[in-house]
Amino acid sequence: MGPVILCATDAGGAANLAPLVPVLRARGVPVEVITRPSLAHVFEGVRVMPPPPETPAAMARAIAARAIVCGTTCFESVDRHFVAAGRRLGIRTTVVLDERYDYSARFVVDAAPVWPDAVTVLDAASVDEAEA
Repeated sequence: MGPVILCATDAGGAANLAPLVPVLRARGVPVEVITRPSLAHVFEGVRVMPPPPETPAAMARAIAARAIVCGTTCFESVDRHFVAAGRRLGIRTTVVLDERYDYSARFVVDAAPVWPDAVTVLDAASVDEAEA
């Protein structure tokens, strides 16, 4: 099976996804990390790639990704485009919420909502807020 793509273009998302690297590697799962060069140090010991010049869908297909895990941001980002690409390609997508605001804004691509297969949240209060 192909790698899991971890994509986080902001500091909070990178901090949340970095701990997944050793867990996935311990299970023999290859990992491809996509982040900004300024955040590469968060993923210590792992080769990172900058956000792709091609579309996220082309990259996910080219590496035969088995899953996509993204951070979130309230700004337009490649993270969201990876979620959209995964949904179109039938690749399981998960996002990690690390903030308690602007929930719906974190799932918009080209003015339309794009929902991942799974969303992780901070705690029970976050579940209630996100559902509301």
